[in-house]
Amino acid sequence: MPLTNSISGADWLAENSVRSYPLVDNATATDLSGVYALPDSLLVDLMLPAPLDMAPNPDGFWIQTVIVYPGGMTLIIAYTADGTGGDAQVVGRVSTPDTQKDNTSYIVAGEPNTPWSGIVGRATIGTTDTQVQVGAYTFAPAATRIVATCLRPTARGLTGLRIQNGNELSDLYTGAITLIAGSNAKLSSSVSGGSTTIRVDAVDGSGLQLGCPNSVMLLNTPIAVFSPSGGQMTATGGGASVTITRVAGSAADLVIQRFDDRAPGLAVRSIAGVPADAQGAIAINTGSAASITVAASGSTVTLSSTKNPCCSATDLDSVHADLAQFSSDLKSQSATQNTIESQLLGLSTADALLQNV
Repeated sequence: MPLTNSISGADWLAENSVRSYPLVDNATATDLSGVYALPDSLLVDLMLPAPLDMAPNPDGFWIQTVIVYPGGMTLIIAYTADGTGGDAQVVGRVSTPDTQKDNTSYIVAGEPNTPWSGIVGRATIGTTDTQVQVGAYTFAPAATRIVATCLRPTARGLTGLRIQNGNELSDLYTGAITLIAGSNAKLSSSVSGGSTTIRVDAVDGSGLQLGCPNSVMLLNTPIAVFSPSGGQMTATGGGASVTITRVAGSAADLVIQRFDDRAPGLAVRSIAGVPADAQGAIAINTGSAASITVAASGSTVTLSSTKNPCCSATDLDSVHADLAQFSSDLKSQSATQNTIESQLLGLSTADALLQNV
């Protein structure tokens, strides 16, 4: 009887270098061309996070491609839900330098812009001196299937934040991110059923635009008393007075004016459907005019062109009359010319008859 108990599994990585693990026992490890066989000593350990929300098939992971190049090598890990590889998704990849030391562990980063983005796994590369010549070798799922015990069920968390504005998508922001409510918006959060929801609400009645300095919307001003005074009705209340004047000739139209020490009313949002730029300006082009002069008086803007018209309507009527007379004269002259030509033809005929006598 031995004096000490035998020890098994004394060197986990060394044992893995002479068996299929982390591939399944019946893995052939031969590429599609049949030229290259993945050696047992290459990949000796592997850990892959398996997000629970994706409910992946535990038998759907495999070494899809091995790329060997002079400066090292890259292993690409893929996933197939149906096991055939037709719906393959790249899960992540691991690369080694040309200075690879035996049994070195590397990070397996989730493939960007895929459902696996954000996962972080680990792969341990044993030895690489048995690799064949430089090239890319592709494997079928059954040839390099990864054993299910290498998967670690993981509750996926928030890995980053992107901001999309129209067709523009920002870079991925990570770390501590603070959301701040801007003008006319309110942020709130709630937790229901284990899910956290962040809600963005537009402030009611704000119009979703930056407010004018020192201005207050008329509809937000409390109106207390209306008192008739001549042709006007004066309302007071809310720290301001408002005069409503009936427009002459129309019993339905009213002009509303505010009289206080604040900015008068709402800002102009657009002119003829054209919105202002980020600075609130709207450009007016000269068009066919030589130049445009803008004169502002109160709430009225007058546009004046420095290019005068070539003639007035009266001048145009006179030109039309002259053209009509000219056309009539041409017709009369044409008739006179035809008569003269006819008479000349008669004289020519008579002269010919006299010469024959």
